[in-house]
Amino acid sequence: MKNKVSNSIKDIAISVANQYRAYLKRENQKEAAKAACIYQNQMSSIMIEVQQELYGCINRFKSPHFFAIDSPDNFIIDTFQRLNGNKYLFRYALMKQNPSVVINDLALASYCKMLNSLIGQRRSALLFQYSIEEVSFFYPAISNGMKVAKMIDCGEFVKLYIAVRI
Repeated sequence: MKNKVSNSIKDIAISVANQYRAYLKRENQKEAAKAACIYQNQMSSIMIEVQQELYGCINRFKSPHFFAIDSPDNFIIDTFQRLNGNKYLFRYALMKQNPSVVINDLALASYCKMLNSLIGQRRSALLFQYSIEEVSFFYPAISNGMKVAKMIDCGEFVKLYIAVRI
């Protein structure tokens, strides 16, 4: 009888421990899902902020290959990739005027240089107007070295890869 009671208590303790482990696992999964959602929301906000800053730099850009850039929405948000540490690569799409015309790699490299030059000019103008702290606060991507890493022709649009430290 004593063994039965001892075994019953042992079985109850094991059952309670297993239920508690299952509860902890469910709670950890919920917390991980919340953290992933918060991370996605933060990155979405950052992508919109980079899109706005990119427009501020490149709104004067004219090219026979692309439609006029007259709104931040001309840079269609695509995706992002974490490179290492605090470096990210954000991908945007820019619509072409004529999808049937393929823009060669040399022209795309030239566009990268021009766009990076415009970003540099904007950075210099902001630093001339405001203090470093103000530029860092109001234009974090520009102040942290935003640059066009590469451009790839994808038919209807060109993908812009924007490198930023966050």
